[in-house]
Amino acid sequence: MARVRVAVYVTRPGTESTDVLTFAHRDFPEAGIQVPAGGVEPGENLEAAAIRECAEETGITAIRDLTALGVDQSPHPETGQERVTVFFHAHLGQPAPDHWQHTVGGTGTDDGMVFDCRFQPVEEAESDLVDRQGELLGAVRSLGRAGPAAPEAVPAVTAATFRGEEGGAGGRADTVDLLLTLVDTSPDLERAAGLVRRGVDWDRLLALATRHRVLPLVARNLDAGALFVPSAYAYATMDTYLAAYLYHRRRNEALLDELAVLARELDRADVPFAVRKGLVLATRYHRDLGVRPMMDLDLLVDAADTARTVGALTDLGYSAGKVDDRSRVVHPLPRDEQLYWHLHTNAMPPMFRATGDPAVRLYTVDITRELALPSSGMRIPAADVVGRARPLPLGTVEVLAPSPEDLVLDLCVHTYKESTTLRYLHRLKHQRLIQYADLREVLRVEKNVLDWETLVKRAAGYGAVPALYFTLAHLESLWAGSVPPGLLPRLGAGLEPTFLDQYGAVDLPEPAVWDTGFLTRMFDDRVELPLPKGPSLV
Repeated sequence: MARVRVAVYVTRPGTESTDVLTFAHRDFPEAGIQVPAGGVEPGENLEAAAIRECAEETGITAIRDLTALGVDQSPHPETGQERVTVFFHAHLGQPAPDHWQHTVGGTGTDDGMVFDCRFQPVEEAESDLVDRQGELLGAVRSLGRAGPAAPEAVPAVTAATFRGEEGGAGGRADTVDLLLTLVDTSPDLERAAGLVRRGVDWDRLLALATRHRVLPLVARNLDAGALFVPSAYAYATMDTYLAAYLYHRRRNEALLDELAVLARELDRADVPFAVRKGLVLATRYHRDLGVRPMMDLDLLVDAADTARTVGALTDLGYSAGKVDDRSRVVHPLPRDEQLYWHLHTNAMPPMFRATGDPAVRLYTVDITRELALPSSGMRIPAADVVGRARPLPLGTVEVLAPSPEDLVLDLCVHTYKESTTLRYLHRLKHQRLIQYADLREVLRVEKNVLDWETLVKRAAGYGAVPALYFTLAHLESLWAGSVPPGLLPRLGAGLEPTFLDQYGAVDLPEPAVWDTGFLTRMFDDRVELPLPKGPSLV
């Protein structure tokens, strides 16, 4: 069977023409000039493979407008092995020098090799590239500086297209593709139906949607499109999916009622506060209480008001500590955890109140005084956000909610924290598609209101531009077109080429770098990752 490969032309405007990313082996110059290319891993779709190969071989992790150009079926020039190579074109989505050296990561035979990377004119690269890699550069040159063709004009290409009998339809790549299609308040149900006709592993979809906290949204869209096809071999049924939607709708209704109780008590205590994330996102942006899972109620308060906030919640029967899951008894926090919360977090220890409601066995309230971790290099006082907050009706009360700019900043900083801090990585919180789905819905709803210049300026004042860039770049790699054109290179100016793959900055002397691309690690099936330890793991 032919080996399935990808190759990607990453371009940027040059001085007189378009430049394309190429590299050469530092220690083996006889290997010639190449573009990022390599084999597709099992279960990986072609777009993810292209992004991964680019990151592994050059350190460039942010590319945009990824578009399939064509297919080359020439055999390997030395071994004669049959190959199918899908060529892609993409625009550079981050700042990069003209020349640099990169040490290859990943698990392939190139791991540890040093590549001399550079951008060179397309016309020059056409004749320099080896192994027929320059065959389709003419198509890139014809694009000129006008940019790529409209994405919708290019049909989706996945690894399943070339799998033949090996793996069959309904494999992991198809499941991820269907998941990304259904995680949308206005999904393309026609495209989803086409993916379902190819065959679906409903159990795998159930597991993925659960892990990424998007199962209720997926369930609602499966039901709305009458997409589910029963299988005698699958554990999952449509009832299994819908049960999640119905449960979270009931749970969130109870949380909405509890918020009204909290709001009245905090008003009596004269504590200014704003509601953060969950209920704001579910009601204003997802517009359906059932589709957005919520574990707790998040409040933003001025650090000077935290004692009065804790006092008001205590009067309602809340207490801080660790919960015994069986008895629902709240025990005092151990000394080391008290110190951790005081020194290393941006919030107070969670407060709990037991209930008799089977949908919400415990009400949990998180009190946030800062949007960023103390050691992150950012400082975003909750008091600033509360001061700019706007009234928002939630259930039976009117509360304050962050402005669109502050909400986007908060979502980006929070996602960056959970995607790069060891405490959260060990808990797989970097695999939360819901965080990116939240951000996409906010950008959609606030499209005509959100002031990007104000947001960027505000982020710069708080030292949060890298976090903004990190999250928006990864959002764009999941759903192209989510971020305004030209914004990402501006945000990423001055950052290292590997920044989007770095983690552990608040835990380690120097940040570590993932050896896989974003999409590969986002949908990694492992439940334990070989990660280092750090002080955040209390």
